[in-house]
Amino acid sequence: MKKLLLATAILITCAVLLLIYMNSSRIHTLPLTSVEIADTEKERNRGLMGRNELCRSCGMLFVYNNEAVRTFWMKDTPISLDIIFIDGSGKVVRVAKNVQPNSEVSISSGKPVQYVLEVNTGMSDEYGLRVGQKIDINSLLIDSP
Repeated sequence: MKKLLLATAILITCAVLLLIYMNSSRIHTLPLTSVEIADTEKERNRGLMGRNELCRSCGMLFVYNNEAVRTFWMKDTPISLDIIFIDGSGKVVRVAKNVQPNSEVSISSGKPVQYVLEVNTGMSDEYGLRVGQKIDINSLLIDSP
């Protein structure tokens, strides 16, 4: 009887770990209707500064040529945002939620990233984003205006 219970516990544990792995390795396509691309130094430096609003299903994707630790701030950005830091493979490495408007506090990716996505506060939760998930970066680049 003890062997049967042990075997059942092991099977349940394996099933849970498999579900966690499958969910974290699935590539997510975000339901954004418009993604602005900031892929030049000038565009990345400007970002969303001076914008009073960002449509609910819109975002700005900062694209870099290589992976490095990136630091952002909210200077002159009067809207609250979620900032999603994404590595070159599309994996989310950090989600900074509810970043306060006009703040000069530095927000670091903490790990090397090649992409940074800014969306309205709360949208990262609505999209179910968390560290370790993969995002389909190509869909963001293709769907951009």
